[in-house]
Amino acid sequence: FVYDGPLQQSGDDENGYIQVPLGYLNFQEEGVEGLTQYCDTSGTNIVTLDFYENINYQDAANNLRAYMESQTNIEGLTGATVTINGYNALQLYCHFTDANLFLVTWLIEDPANPMDTYYLAIEFSNEKSSIMACSSTFQTKEDYHAAQGSAVQE
Repeated sequence: FVYDGPLQQSGDDENGYIQVPLGYLNFQEEGVEGLTQYCDTSGTNIVTLDFYENINYQDAANNLRAYMESQTNIEGLTGATVTINGYNALQLYCHFTDANLFLVTWLIEDPANPMDTYYLAIEFSNEKSSIMACSSTFQTKEDYHAAQGSAVQE
């Protein structure tokens, strides 16, 4: 995937950083706390960041896969072992039949503490599949601050 539009830096120290298409808005999904989320003006194409403490990325992926397998509106659930911007990750992707949307998630090993996991999810319509390319810009807080030349705020 290639995204050739302008991007904006998004994210935070808690959940990691990613570049999203310019104009995406920060929002908080109702009834869910702790997520860092950005969406386009349609509210359909969404980038979500989260962070799980005390669960390694393999166990987090297995838990998510089991949950997704229990859902009746998901088809084509597939998993893969990948590297995303140099990080070890497990990827799960599927199609939501009720909304005709695709979801790709990455459970990313925290290199600073392998017992913690970063979560990146991109939900998109078929027309916006190029947003997948933004996943290659994901950074942990340590790497983001090292690239910016700033200290991590504890």
